[in-house]
Amino acid sequence: MRIFILLILFISVNSFGCDNATESFYARANLKVFPEKVSGEISSEEAKQREVNGEAYYIQLVCDSGDVLMLTKRLNGKVYFQIDYLDNAQGIYGKITTNSEGKTTKYVHE
Repeated sequence: MRIFILLILFISVNSFGCDNATESFYARANLKVFPEKVSGEISSEEAKQREVNGEAYYIQLVCDSGDVLMLTKRLNGKVYFQIDYLDNAQGIYGKITTNSEGKTTKYVHE
């Protein structure tokens, strides 16, 4: 019973930590830092145009609290990679990266 209660608490904290998230679109990202930093915000219309033209752009999903949840790069009309950030009460501590072929890699930063 204790394990079940702990599991429910874990799922509740991790699944419902963000009530509302917003997508923003960007032209560039610095991928050599952690967490990755985006720049050159673009409109959703420009993102759609880049999609049609096969150009790259980034989609960042941010919780209303300011926590970055995910970063996706789209290129040639499909996902090139996606980064899902791992966080806890102290902030972002790692990420799970999924490449265009669906292969995932987990990174934990200390």
